Amino acid sequence: MTRIILYDQKSIHIDGYKNIISFSEDRICIQCKKNAVEITGDKLFVSSFSGIEMTIGGKITGIKWIDM
Repeated sequence: MTRIILYDQKSIHIDGYKNIISFSEDRICIQCKKNAVEITGDKLFVSSFSGIEMTIGGKITGIKWIDM
């Protein structure tokens, strides 16, 4: 199971991801257990990550699940 917590459009915490599919300042795509999640925004950055948890900062404008 993947859990996503959004904090005031400035930070998002993802628990239960597998790997980063793509990364840029305006789009980050992350592979989760069953699907992928696409985070869009402005000046996005990964502020912390471990094997199963990740926190992304920046101005977050969208979150979208992608079937894989």
